[in-house]
Amino acid sequence: MSYPIEIRLADKRGWHTPAEAKAFYKKYSRDGITIHWWNTPNLVKDSDHNNIANYILGKAQRAQGSVNYVLSNNKITLLVNPDNVAWASQNGNPTTVSVEFSPHLNAEGYKKAGWLINELEGRYGKVLKLYKHSFWFSTACPGTLDLNRMRAEADKWKAGGYAPKPIPKPVPVPVPPTPVVPVVNSWTLWKEGAIEYVVNKQPTHMWDFNSSTWSMKSVKQFNKGDRIFIVGHAHNSKLNKDYYITQYSFDRKITNGFNPADLDVYVPPRPVPVPPVTPPTTVDKNMVIAFLEGLIATIKGFINKLKG
Repeated sequence: MSYPIEIRLADKRGWHTPAEAKAFYKKYSRDGITIHWWNTPNLVKDSDHNNIANYILGKAQRAQGSVNYVLSNNKITLLVNPDNVAWASQNGNPTTVSVEFSPHLNAEGYKKAGWLINELEGRYGKVLKLYKHSFWFSTACPGTLDLNRMRAEADKWKAGGYAPKPIPKPVPVPVPPTPVVPVVNSWTLWKEGAIEYVVNKQPTHMWDFNSSTWSMKSVKQFNKGDRIFIVGHAHNSKLNKDYYITQYSFDRKITNGFNPADLDVYVPPRPVPVPPVTPPTTVDKNMVIAFLEGLIATIKGFINKLKG
């Protein structure tokens, strides 16, 4: 079982790439998750998920902040790739993924929170410590949200507690084995349209992700710095993994795509101003002739004086 993740990417002015984070904070890692809530329960309704996402997207456009995810009882929205550094947790920014929660989490909301935490721990291959926003900054956030309950839900997902129990079956008649083909059960075209990405490691592969194991076939190799337009993603249900896909692959439902961690949103460099060209100074020909004639006359007068 997995939950769909809505993707609404925030403006680049509101977050750092790993390289930018290392330069700004002098460190970068993904060691924890910082828990936020978007207001006290008596002020905001759970139905305001979209309004909160819009508000944070507006902050990113004004270079004032961002979060990686927004999560409520209803859904999960990705605003900043978790490999990138959102601006929400002050000193916790370079080392933690930030999640903005509804203040009205019910049993389903905590179940979603545990699922997202478990997914991020699978992505980074380690247990991620849960921090309150108030650990990094003097604030009441995240109020009454229960981090211990979130951890318990994440551990339950990790232990397979939400996997359906198999129904006992009679002993089957032996049949020849058939190859297991994973189901790519969703093709999602992004509402934002094509987004330009840049390859962030050398080399980077486009994978045939129609695979039941992580040993995939590389269909094409790209160099660090290559730029690629991505229009959506496809989900490999066997591996529970999304892969970024181009328009060509999406239109033809070809299972060729990229690991999202190998791509960064492309940010064009600032143009270098061209210095103005000073036109050459024009010389008046008649003035030069008059000057030379005067100089010759002066020299002749001087010579005549010497003779006299």
